[in-house]
Amino acid sequence: MRALRAVVVLAALVLAGCAATPPPAAETVTVTQAPVTVIQTVSVEPSSPPPPPEETPTNASTESAAYVEAPQESLPRVRFWKNFGEGGDAVPPFFNTSRPLVRFYFSGNGNDCGGQDNLIVHILNAEGHRELLWINEIGFYEGARYFILPSGRHGLEIQSGACGNWEAQVDQPGTSTSPPGNMTGFSSNSPDCFFLETGFYRFNFDHHGDSNFIVSLLRHSGTKQSLLVNEIGDYRGTVPVSVSLPATYCLDLQAAPHADWRITVAQDD
Repeated sequence: MRALRAVVVLAALVLAGCAATPPPAAETVTVTQAPVTVIQTVSVEPSSPPPPPEETPTNASTESAAYVEAPQESLPRVRFWKNFGEGGDAVPPFFNTSRPLVRFYFSGNGNDCGGQDNLIVHILNAEGHRELLWINEIGFYEGARYFILPSGRHGLEIQSGACGNWEAQVDQPGTSTSPPGNMTGFSSNSPDCFFLETGFYRFNFDHHGDSNFIVSLLRHSGTKQSLLVNEIGDYRGTVPVSVSLPATYCLDLQAAPHADWRITVAQDD
């Protein structure tokens, strides 16, 4: 009997313990959603390669488009006219040039009236407008100058005072095959053109005068190569010149009416 009561008591305690113990709490699960990266696939067609850069010509001519000299070409001298005047203003006949280089000669005396009148000579363009002032002297003047002008129609306007006599001449020099010799002269009487081979040259100058002495080297084709001398008063010196193209060359010279000069040209071996 006692044993039975003990079993009943033990069973009651077990049931009471089970009722007092709460059921385990449910677990809380946190779900973290990973960010989704959307990758868009773009179809790219292959691009065409860029076109090659345009080539720049390296043999473009630097000469005037109107006239280019060929070293072997022979061109004759062209004389337009020779005119004389006896005082007063004058406009001789116009002339047409076919090459850029033109040679003008003028001689006049503003002292013929017993005074000292101005001698003024302008080169005119095709429309008769003054293009260049060539001469502006008082009293006597004689000289020849080379000018580079556009091909076409040109003229002269001469103002020589009330009774000053004058002489004018215009021509285009031909090509030359002669080497430069000893050149002597006075005033602005530019010497004849000459031929230079490729090489190195020494231009020797001897000038006696009290005013400007200016000498420029020109190519017959109508391009100015270099200014060789620009001095005032007496001058003696040597100027080196390197020639890369065999051709006809000319010296344009400016000096006072009563100055004298001497020029020699020597080529180094």
